[in-house]
Amino acid sequence: MEKKLILSEYDDYRDGKQSRLVGNSEKNTRATGNDGHCRNNWQRNLRDDPGECEDDLFAVKIMLPIVNPKRIETETGIMYKANGESSVMPLLYDMLDTNTGTSALVMPYFQHVDFSQYFDKLELFEIQWYIHGLLKALTHLNKLGIVHRDVKPANYLFQRTTLQGQLTDFGLSEYLNKTDVYSTNKISFDDKCFKGDCINSADSVCNFCIAKPAQRVSRSGSPGFRAPEILIKSHRQDGMIDVWAAGICLLSTLARRYPFFPRADDFDALIQIGALVGSESLTRACKALNKNISISFLKMPEESQLKDSVRALRANSWKTETDEDGKPVFTTPCEDDTATPEFEKALDLLSHLLDANPLTRFSASETLEHDFFKYFLAPHL
Repeated sequence: MEKKLILSEYDDYRDGKQSRLVGNSEKNTRATGNDGHCRNNWQRNLRDDPGECEDDLFAVKIMLPIVNPKRIETETGIMYKANGESSVMPLLYDMLDTNTGTSALVMPYFQHVDFSQYFDKLELFEIQWYIHGLLKALTHLNKLGIVHRDVKPANYLFQRTTLQGQLTDFGLSEYLNKTDVYSTNKISFDDKCFKGDCINSADSVCNFCIAKPAQRVSRSGSPGFRAPEILIKSHRQDGMIDVWAAGICLLSTLARRYPFFPRADDFDALIQIGALVGSESLTRACKALNKNISISFLKMPEESQLKDSVRALRANSWKTETDEDGKPVFTTPCEDDTATPEFEKALDLLSHLLDANPLTRFSASETLEHDFFKYFLAPHL
């Protein structure tokens, strides 16, 4: 028997908006949807029966026909493969409008509030649960050979009352291709480049080099959360880029600053990172990736300023109190907890997450063994 499901008030899930799907998850092969403008026939695909769902509140991500079908296929396959385990958002089923080609991914509704409303209010025990859940999700993806490529607070939904989170939006995610990741960044030159007029001519690029194909490297990710290896266009882009982005999330919660890095082009973003982790660390990382950069002309500290900067920012921060509608009412100084042993452990974890060199940066699974997670600070959980 065909069951009708009414789709209403849905928005793009990537913007953090979730929608109501009236009905239940009773298994069926077709459903009729109404988007407020026209009636559509939705083809519903179930890999496995998700079982009965007591709540009729779902999250629906709508993807228009202009989205690359291969990307939709990859995102859907990755979510099914992750299977909703280890703080990864489950995918109940995917739907296709056979008339217009519009696709929809249906997920459980996860109650949460926007990161901007609580990043400056999190206590250390909440930060502990927040970053642990995110790193647990990344560990699960890494074991499956998946790189998320767009880790940021908007894509990790967190509920403070339960201390639980869900990693979502796999629109940029990819399966790890080790052949591409570990390929060399070195450029080979043809012998003809060193013969004849090429060496003795005026300063210019020779025809043989012009004919060489340009290096094509992925630059996916959100501004402010891209790892150094992305900014310098290195081929080595694996799960470590997700670890770096998780480190930026931790940085914002510890420093109580969001966004921590303003939007900038790749070069300026690299300077911002260098100002925090130090020029020596950044230079060593680039050399390890066979990339040479010249930053000696920039006024940048040689040693890392990460721990001192975060400690100073957190100790001199204010939190904004809001009313029931989320409107700011007044600000109050935050409690200074920077002298506690737990905060020092958090800073040490942060330094491993924001290691500029992906070859020495902690993996997600390694971070879960860090002392910061040895004893959870919430005794009631």
